[in-house]
Amino acid sequence: MAAIWLEWISVKKIHTKAINERSRVMIGRMPDCDIYLEDPHISRNHALVNFNDGIFQVRNLSETNPIILNDRWQIDFNQNSALRPGDMLTLGKIEIRVAASQSPSGRRQAPVIFKVRCPGCDRVLESDLVDCPWCQASLAGAEALIFHPEERK
Repeated sequence: MAAIWLEWISVKKIHTKAINERSRVMIGRMPDCDIYLEDPHISRNHALVNFNDGIFQVRNLSETNPIILNDRWQIDFNQNSALRPGDMLTLGKIEIRVAASQSPSGRRQAPVIFKVRCPGCDRVLESDLVDCPWCQASLAGAEALIFHPEERK
């Protein structure tokens, strides 16, 4: 059975959601959405991810807010786009990474690890911190870092 994982950071936590061929995943600002995102730039029912015609795809359900795919393409209202492992969706100010459910060897890939680089002392820190514990610099504008565990071996 085909499957993908969606990974994102919201409210300073890393979240993941598995999607298989039978899933229909609603993404939006409504608390009853399958993926609930608190961002005023995200519509109540913003996007739908499902499996159709042998591929995973995303449909933009928002008449006012586009979805950006891989920092290049804009998915407008009622348009579909295929999703592949490695793709990045941007809804409002939240980025959602599409990950493969299995590696070529058949094992599930580990989720990515999110960290930040302190602008004051250049240390790499956990992404859930507000201020750097070493130099007390605010991490609000810190550079975001994404690590793939399989690449760090």
